[in-house]
Amino acid sequence: MSLPFYKDHSHWEEFFSDPDELLFFKNTIEEKYIPSGDTQIHLDIYEQTKPSPTVVYCHGLSSCGRMMGHMIKGLFKASYNVICPDLVGFGMTTKPYGSGTISEFVQNLFDTVNYANKRFGNNVYLAGISMGGGLSYYAAAAGANVKAIASLCLMDFGSNETLKINRQTSLMIPLKPVLKLAAKLFPKANLPLQHFLQVDYLCDDTVVKDLFKTNPLVIHNYTLSAGYSLVSTKPLITFEQFNKIPTLVLHGREDKLLPASLSKKNYDRLKCKKKFVLLGNCEHIPVAEETLLKYAQEMDAWFSEYH
Repeated sequence: MSLPFYKDHSHWEEFFSDPDELLFFKNTIEEKYIPSGDTQIHLDIYEQTKPSPTVVYCHGLSSCGRMMGHMIKGLFKASYNVICPDLVGFGMTTKPYGSGTISEFVQNLFDTVNYANKRFGNNVYLAGISMGGGLSYYAAAAGANVKAIASLCLMDFGSNETLKINRQTSLMIPLKPVLKLAAKLFPKANLPLQHFLQVDYLCDDTVVKDLFKTNPLVIHNYTLSAGYSLVSTKPLITFEQFNKIPTLVLHGREDKLLPASLSKKNYDRLKCKKKFVLLGNCEHIPVAEETLLKYAQEMDAWFSEYH
């Protein structure tokens, strides 16, 4: 079976309305597959023309690596190589949409980081947004070979406190045992993503919200086994025990989906070298150009301390 590539599909282009920006992505991104677990995962690679540090950047709960172009363009302009993987069950990675588990995602990031170290040298950093921000911590806690991380949202997926963020997810707390049993009996049955994520809370930009409701690259359902992993998988190292990798935690001041207080509370528990940044004019998804620039500047300043 031939592997799919974004160059052969046009759905991703809907996320980039500026023709010059779209041309930049088409001319810059290298697509590649690497082995990870029992499959191969797709990578978008933005390579500099000279030796440079590298950021592995992880997408969120319903998106994919190609949709991260807006998030990482500031890092590329700041002279970083950037690699955006499609986790298992996302984008071009060839497994059913919404079928990946947290442990598989951590393995995907681990393997992407190892690839980055081999290809570009050992100045490698790890970052992500929303679920990807949490997974950046999970991968670092699992021993990923990175010098620092930057998590836009920091969470423990297995914590009931995380599930209390809104009414829909809080209902999962008493239903965890039921979901666990259902995942064993019917692992491939679908669970609507709306139980974990409310699209209208992502941002106020109607174009972006409509794309998250209609674009074929966006995940709308999770399997029961994947869904259970999202509400039950804890990191290998608790925040209180984590003292080995410098960690930047960021959160949008206007985030309506995840309260900034959740990231801040988890940040306060970290024992590593750390910094917390509350991004102004920023919802769950940074949209405004000045916010995206500030986001990239904060990551660059943090990572530059460890070149």
